[in-house]
Amino acid sequence: MIGALIARSRARRGFDALNRKDLAAVVGAFADDAVFEFPGRTRISGRFEGKRAIEEHFRRWFAERTMIRFRVMHVCVENILALGGTNTVQVEWALEEADRHDVSFHLSGVTVLDVRRGKIARARDYVFEPDVLEREWATPEAAAVPHHQREARALTASPTSSAAG
Repeated sequence: MIGALIARSRARRGFDALNRKDLAAVVGAFADDAVFEFPGRTRISGRFEGKRAIEEHFRRWFAERTMIRFRVMHVCVENILALGGTNTVQVEWALEEADRHDVSFHLSGVTVLDVRRGKIARARDYVFEPDVLEREWATPEAAAVPHHQREARALTASPTSSAAG
């Protein structure tokens, strides 16, 4: 049980560091040879191998967001008795981000963390709103377009059905 308390505390501290955009604290939680996987087909999606690649991913994300606010909903631990700093931790979260135009949007998901000897060896994010993720992080050009114009483009680009009368 104490292992679960330690793992939960570390996970919550990690999400607090994301909220503060504390790059050193976030990257410091990863092992040197860690892997981070972020879903989708966006400019921040991909598989980032090694601490340097992971640091660059978070540096880019922090630079493009004026606000990041995670709310940790649940933290689940695979081995509640593990004391040695090796475990698998799942964190369900809700996120509000604001882009460069200070327009906010919401995402939610789960992060699965494989922890080895107290450091994150592998992290995988699963996002429940892939359409929002794709719209907000589509391309570098999309980031330059104000949010209301992106929404209008998304609406005109989406297929619609017409009712026959």
